[in-house]
Amino acid sequence: MFGIAINGWKSAIAQAFILNWTSPSESVILVNRGEDMPHDRLRYLFCQGVLNGKRVTDQSTAEITESYFANYMWIASQCRKILDANAFARICVIGSESAFTGSYDQAYADHKRYLHQFVERYALRPKQQLICIAPTIIGDAGMTTRRTDTDNLERRRLAHPQERFLTADEVAGLIHHVLYIDRGYLSGVTIRMNGGAHCGKAAQERTDQHAAPCADVREAHDSSD
Repeated sequence: MFGIAINGWKSAIAQAFILNWTSPSESVILVNRGEDMPHDRLRYLFCQGVLNGKRVTDQSTAEITESYFANYMWIASQCRKILDANAFARICVIGSESAFTGSYDQAYADHKRYLHQFVERYALRPKQQLICIAPTIIGDAGMTTRRTDTDNLERRRLAHPQERFLTADEVAGLIHHVLYIDRGYLSGVTIRMNGGAHCGKAAQERTDQHAAPCADVREAHDSSD
């Protein structure tokens, strides 16, 4: 077993991972959306996702079905096949912070939550690894750069505790750590990459944060990777 297979390879996360975090000597297989992943790799990365950018009530049955298939069902099905066939498979899937906080496109958020639950509940064999990374808004990802509500994005950027959005390379770096550096003990969990947003108020309210425990903050975020 050697090399890595990458699904959703055109995404900003996958491109950053391939460019900055893979070795020139490593065998990398790029798999298009909907194509079967090979079963003989040591590592796997699932980066695909579909965000329709509309409220559920405004989406057609076909759009909701596509979201369900692309954001959850196909990935889970491929993971099952790989884990059944490959006793040493190490798999990382990309979820979304919106699965925890909600989204304007709630179908997307719900289907990513199903994916998180699959990762957290699947029974693995010894030596296998299955982990999910759930990023918040990624500033240089297509789901963000294609948005037209620039004023809203700027408001949310300034209100974030880090006063910036996550980058695709930061996500790629964490992927590299869990699949290459960690010895497999990070498994069966979803890692939230939100920069502490769930513990923060808006930027203008930060001076009051020291007096309020993190658990008392109840600000919701409409996030997508």
